[in-house]
Amino acid sequence: MHDIREKIKQDNRLCGLKDGTKVNVEGDTCYNNPLFNSGGHTPFQGGTIAVTTMCENNTRSKRIIGVHVANKLCMDASRLRNQGIAVDCPNHDGKCTANMSETDVIGNEEKWNEQVARKINTDLNIASFTGDGDSKGHSGVDKAQVQQTVHFKDLRH
Repeated sequence: MHDIREKIKQDNRLCGLKDGTKVNVEGDTCYNNPLFNSGGHTPFQGGTIAVTTMCENNTRSKRIIGVHVANKLCMDASRLRNQGIAVDCPNHDGKCTANMSETDVIGNEEKWNEQVARKINTDLNIASFTGDGDSKGHSGVDKAQVQQTVHFKDLRH
């Protein structure tokens, strides 16, 4: 994705833009929770994985320029717990495949958008962000930015 972000800078310069690092992005997070019959088992969101993607809106290609996967799943921890061993993910002894605790909120779009925006900001500056009309994801982008970002809400979402 670094190469894609570098290509955007080159394209911006070829177009004659004063600041070749500016990029307009749109982003969303999807979850692996079931759409139906997920109630009753947990008061929290039923998903264990959240994938946040941001793509550029400078070109028709809409290339993906940033991704973050939040994951609560760890087979080693599950196996150890079944043996009666207390294990906390992430970063327990052995190979931990989770990058968040089982008790963390999976639906934290603000946090996931901040992490993706920080990755993008290593090469580009987000000029505008289009996100869900009902999400706090835009505030995560703001936390990652040093300059002001214009926000658009996708009301079809």
